[in-house]
Amino acid sequence: MAQDRSSQSTVLFVSLYTVMGGAEWCLYHQVKNLDRERYRALVLVNGRGALTERLAGLPVEVLTVPFPVVMLRSLLSPSIFLRILAASLSIRRELRSKTIDVIQCSDVLSLILLLPTLITRRIPVVYSVLFFYEPARTKMLKRFGRYLFRIVADSSAVRNELLDTAPGLAQKTIVIHHAVDANEFRPASESEKPSLRKTFSLDPTKKIVGFIGRYDVWKGHRTFLSAAEIICAQRSDVQFVMAGGALTGGVIPEVARYREEIMAKAKPFIERGDLVVLGHRGDIPDLIRTLDVLVCPSDREPFGLIILEAYAAGIPIVASETVGALELLKDAQYIFSAALADAKSFADKILEALANEEILANTPEREEFLRMHTWQNYTRKFERIYGEIASIRKI
Repeated sequence: MAQDRSSQSTVLFVSLYTVMGGAEWCLYHQVKNLDRERYRALVLVNGRGALTERLAGLPVEVLTVPFPVVMLRSLLSPSIFLRILAASLSIRRELRSKTIDVIQCSDVLSLILLLPTLITRRIPVVYSVLFFYEPARTKMLKRFGRYLFRIVADSSAVRNELLDTAPGLAQKTIVIHHAVDANEFRPASESEKPSLRKTFSLDPTKKIVGFIGRYDVWKGHRTFLSAAEIICAQRSDVQFVMAGGALTGGVIPEVARYREEIMAKAKPFIERGDLVVLGHRGDIPDLIRTLDVLVCPSDREPFGLIILEAYAAGIPIVASETVGALELLKDAQYIFSAALADAKSFADKILEALANEEILANTPEREEFLRMHTWQNYTRKFERIYGEIASIRKI
């Protein structure tokens, strides 16, 4: 039986990218887990990609309106500004016939693209802050304050830095940590690892230490490679793997240059067989199951979804002491915290993790953590915000 839409609130989700990065996975899981009796989902994108392919299997309407994704400073160029203006007016026309109760988005560019719609229709916005904002971006966000019903940071560290620049947003800003699918990210059986390692061209006779993350200037690839160099000088039974793409390289020139620099540094490791470099992957659960240790060496990691995924898969984790996900896992049994950007500290902690694999266990604490931090519970937290909006609108 078709759902009576009069009993539903409609949430418009806006995604700047259709490649599956962390933000896109969060959007996908949230749309997937929406309470269909109460909410109907629309997703606005600018083209087809892995995100739209995944959404095709869900009860969701996808709206495609071509719009450019550019750096905010590019808006100073008259030609780019006019392209953004034309796209924003096209979005308003596309949405004119839609009943929309809430908009959920991230990135200030999304707000700029939505501005004509927000001015004319005053739809409340739930806005996600998923990385550390520079002061100029925070100041731009403040200009949209009248349209923002709630700002959701993915870690307390992100919230605190945002409010250092914009203390006036404190009452609107909350923290909702990300979640994990413990069915998808599960420990590997002993019979799985050999075939999985063959799939990824990894040495089945060595310990595998992995870094999974996109190329971004704060992700810590240099620290990872420097730590690998220290370990390779001591041991011949460890192989390293580095997986991820330059998802924003076409928009942010610094990211493209950073990737080139990292690949130049990685070349000697690759030639010796000490390092396998993989691009952007859609099979991250399988890749995690091949690892003996996962490393997250970011200089400024707002959250680090890969941390929860490795934790669910029962993999020891070595992470920078400032990684946002450690707000949830600071007391977990097999998390090894390393000093920020300190290759020697990372090398020491990686070796310690390799020496303590026997500590892995399905403890009651771990099982309770995975029960609490599901995508279903994550989505319910956002639905409570939508419910607040609905209650206010009825007054």
